[in-house]
Amino acid sequence: MMDEALEILRQKAIADKLAFGVTRLRSEFKMKPKPDAKVHDYVKSPYNGGKNPIYLLTECVPLRVTNASTTPPTPKQILAGKILAFKNKIKMEMSYQFYQLWTEMFDDVLIIDTETTGLNHNAQVIELGIIDAKGNVLYQQRFKPTVAIEDGAIRIHHIKDADLENEPTWKECIDEIKAITADKIIWAYNCDFDAEKMSNTCLAFDEDDFWLEQLDWYDAMVIAAQHFLDKRRMSLSQAVKMSRLKYKAAHTAIGDCQMTLDVLKHIAGMGKQLADQLSQLEEQKRNQ
Repeated sequence: MMDEALEILRQKAIADKLAFGVTRLRSEFKMKPKPDAKVHDYVKSPYNGGKNPIYLLTECVPLRVTNASTTPPTPKQILAGKILAFKNKIKMEMSYQFYQLWTEMFDDVLIIDTETTGLNHNAQVIELGIIDAKGNVLYQQRFKPTVAIEDGAIRIHHIKDADLENEPTWKECIDEIKAITADKIIWAYNCDFDAEKMSNTCLAFDEDDFWLEQLDWYDAMVIAAQHFLDKRRMSLSQAVKMSRLKYKAAHTAIGDCQMTLDVLKHIAGMGKQLADQLSQLEEQKRNQ
């Protein structure tokens, strides 16, 4: 029965033209790439940027079964096999991977968001929000830029040039921002955008932007997109909707920080459920 179910799983994957990495091929399909197998594509790791090859099942062969035993497995062996299969399964789950990462770095996490004068390469930050992983607001400030706010940006965040006349400049606040972010792990939704606009603003005020390059940046958009859609990009509003959350204070720096945190907590929570299931199975094994 197990062989029949495995064969059905393989044939469906072949019919659907699915491709997987070596680890999942071995654990779920009991297959490996042929010696001359062609790589179907590469999947980029969201953590280290490395590229992992994936293969179509048509380019794979079943693993060789060796040392088959005719002795029926004991209940303990059956449970051990179930635990191993579950471990292999959850290792492929983005939520489980993220939960482990999030747990390790939790105390050092900051979440930031910016509102800017626009989307062009010279756009500057006009609002910055920073919170920690518990949701505490550490920084919330608007800034007077050296360029005008674009009409398209105003339609999104509703901040006008006149609203910033009495606000401090980025130059006046940069030391405090540096102090808050020093030695921290920075999460942002589409972090490349925020890092670029913060760098632009430093340069506009003749400030060195090297400190930004020294920060440890992580992109919440990559985690959300891969978790929900197996893609590289999705908007924050989409991620909020997929998490079944309500969007609060949209397009304010602190509001978007809070929503980014809620999305990350949602994904981590799903990963924790898998971790808890694994703990329960391991507890059963210890009690046998």
